[in-house]
Amino acid sequence: MEITTDAVQLLGGYGFTRDYPVERMMRDAKITQIYEGTNQVQRIVMSRHTLASR
Repeated sequence: MEITTDAVQLLGGYGFTRDYPVERMMRDAKITQIYEGTNQVQRIVMSRHTLASR
């Protein structure tokens, strides 16, 4: 998410137009973040899974 945000900012207003692939990458990254949960939630899930398998 951080990389796509930086890329959109680098392109300025053009970063939000469908003429550039970075717009789609930004949407895909955001949807993935929403669908799978925030980074903190993912860390908790992975930690629990790791500790449970010991």
